[in-house]
Amino acid sequence: MAKLPLLLLCLCLPLNAAAGGSRSYTELFYSEDNEDLSQRSWLLGHEFRPDGPEGPRASLAAGQRRYADATRDRDFDTVRAQLDLQPAAGTELRTRLQPLWGWDWSPVLGSVSLAQTLGRPWRLELSAERELVDSLDGLDAHLAADTYALAVDRRLGEDWTLVAGGSYQDVDDGNQRQGRLLRLIWNPGQSAGSLQLRARRLDSEFRSSAYFSPRRLEEALLLGQWRQPLFGGKALLSLQAGGGQQWLEGGDGEALYQGELRLRGWLDDRWGLESRVSCSNTGGFGSDAAGSGYRYCEGLLSLLRAW
Repeated sequence: MAKLPLLLLCLCLPLNAAAGGSRSYTELFYSEDNEDLSQRSWLLGHEFRPDGPEGPRASLAAGQRRYADATRDRDFDTVRAQLDLQPAAGTELRTRLQPLWGWDWSPVLGSVSLAQTLGRPWRLELSAERELVDSLDGLDAHLAADTYALAVDRRLGEDWTLVAGGSYQDVDDGNQRQGRLLRLIWNPGQSAGSLQLRARRLDSEFRSSAYFSPRRLEEALLLGQWRQPLFGGKALLSLQAGGGQQWLEGGDGEALYQGELRLRGWLDDRWGLESRVSCSNTGGFGSDAAGSGYRYCEGLLSLLRAW
């Protein structure tokens, strides 16, 4: 299986060199939690922008995914095709198709999202996605989930935005999960900082032994974000951090902390990068979850080469 991503990459190289406004990229992803579950993936790809930065964007990438815990691992070869369009003013359409080839299971994943600005104060986003249940027990049971989401943004004056959303998820084992999300964002127009108050609730039809699925999960968070241009505006550094409370199935609340660091931009006219490191932690503030808490961290690095 390992030869397939490299073969597709070689087929794309001549196309990329000839296409105007295109770029190559290498994407590396790693995640880990305090229960020894990790995910690693790499992709080599090419992105085509025939009409420049404001036009349609298509990309094709190939690589591998690996899921592992303390006792076993599961590998997939994968190809990812993406197409982003702006068919009309204020309309954004994003699509992804991603088949996987695994040890004894070869699912087809994908997503589609449509965002529409409805006049100045309103914005609507619809999305549908099929993705793996990312636990080893879930993979062994060949479980994937279909998720459908709706979000509505409403500008409240110049500095405030209210976001309300809902989601429905259908897991292949018959579990059905409903989510609700509410965000209030304060973002002064001339300021590099912003604040948001976020509340969400997720209800599952049943608890699963194959993946994390409490009957009810509730969270309330206060998050702050700071953005700083670098290298004369060629790059942007952003930091988001905050904390709040999490409640499982109506029990006593636990402290919840989240942090994220992003850096994206161009080092020169040809080379750029996009990177992200984030962690979420319950039970206590630190590099390890306190008591019965849970910690999850992930990192993404994408190196870009413009043609």
